[in-house]
Amino acid sequence: MSAAAVAETETVTISYDTGGTVGAKNWVGIFRHGVKPGTGSPSLDWRYASAVSGSWTWGPGARGGWTNEASSIAPGEVDVYLFANDGYSVLAGPTVLDIRAASTPRTDPKPAVDGVSELNVLTFNLWIGGSKVANGAHQVAEVMRQADVDVAFLPERGDAPANIAAELGYDQFTPASTNTGIVSRYPILATSTVGRWTKAILDVNGTEVAVYGGHLEYRWYSEYLPRGYGAGAVGDWPAAYKSWDELDAPVTDVDVILEMNAQSAKIGAGPAPLRVPEGWLLLHHGVSGAMPKGFELAHGSIYAAGAMLFDPADPRRVIARTMEPLLTPETPEEISGTLANVVFPTAIEEIAGRRFVFYGMADSSIGVAELVPQQ
Repeated sequence: MSAAAVAETETVTISYDTGGTVGAKNWVGIFRHGVKPGTGSPSLDWRYASAVSGSWTWGPGARGGWTNEASSIAPGEVDVYLFANDGYSVLAGPTVLDIRAASTPRTDPKPAVDGVSELNVLTFNLWIGGSKVANGAHQVAEVMRQADVDVAFLPERGDAPANIAAELGYDQFTPASTNTGIVSRYPILATSTVGRWTKAILDVNGTEVAVYGGHLEYRWYSEYLPRGYGAGAVGDWPAAYKSWDELDAPVTDVDVILEMNAQSAKIGAGPAPLRVPEGWLLLHHGVSGAMPKGFELAHGSIYAAGAMLFDPADPRRVIARTMEPLLTPETPEEISGTLANVVFPTAIEEIAGRRFVFYGMADSSIGVAELVPQQ
């Protein structure tokens, strides 16, 4: 390496020597510092090194002849390796290279006009950190310029938020625990994550404004099916539907699409199944919106109640299900409480020949509704 550090706008010379272990598919790979090659985390850049020795010019913004695996490379340390024969047997390295941020003038916030501050907000899914589009981070920055964006939420962030912010002279937050970054023209005063959401407090001309952005549940993405691609489904689905690959033919069965869509958040059991003439009736809850990890309260989510009917001869088989909720949060007790917007069925009791469903209301009260058969 001709230097131990390089600015985003500079280049270095990367040299290699195989020590006589020549191979047509020996290769030089650049990885984020600390990443173990071959464990699932892709390289940022690579190219074949088929000669006994050689050298190339490389820089974060000068990557001609390289694969450009990452659309952009944020400041920070990277490791440079020489590998043997299209594999991960190390011939040399790692050599650490420090990429330093270029000095970018800070973009001034928009001034308030007659006491009113403008705040243009954009959500832009970067599609694997912008790596699927040539010079992706720069392209996103250009869109933000053209749309005069003040705050952008960037799901599937990769390293792109830092590069976009550097190009625009904006503040940015790239959290470790969520995959949505935030880029802001206005100064970012504080940051945090809430479940799968990314939060920032902005100083908008003296007023503190809280903004949240997140990557919604991406599995069971049923709208891909009629486009002829797998939907990343989980559970009892054909293998092709569980992938993101092109299908043999588009899926146009509306019932299949609706059923997969119904699984896109979370469903869970309610009361014990009830035997009815048609089969086994199971009331269940379903969740949409925020899906936190572990035992965190699901603030921002909505709990509703639905039903499934199972085959009486084979209770493993679902023969019918509601496509719309039977019960949703509507009353003040259901909308406001320990956890807002919750109806959660827990028991069915028969009283004087009538069946009543007891359910939780916003984790604070107990409600009751009557289960009435429809002819």
